[in-house]
Amino acid sequence: MDGSVFLSTGFDWVMFGVMAVAAVLLWTPLGEAIVDFCSPKDANNRKRKLEGGKRRQYKIALTLFSSALAVIELLSALLMDIWPAYSLIYVVLILIDIILFGRYTKKLFP
Repeated sequence: MDGSVFLSTGFDWVMFGVMAVAAVLLWTPLGEAIVDFCSPKDANNRKRKLEGGKRRQYKIALTLFSSALAVIELLSALLMDIWPAYSLIYVVLILIDIILFGRYTKKLFP
């Protein structure tokens, strides 16, 4: 190993922790600030005010997105040294997660 932090299992464990904590925090009062920070912008480049059902749907989408990333990072930390082919699967899974989140939010905010 060349000592790179981004290629180590330590980075995967840290990212797993960050994504898992983010998924849990979204359902606490601090999660409201996270949803406001991550809310999409409108045509005038201003943050949208999310209310009611849309806010709840967006919070669920953010939770699923960060939970999926946490699972992907956990699998990476556990499998990368054992099964080197997982590195390709890892990239594909992350891309699929981003695409699904983008498609869902595109439908939510036409």
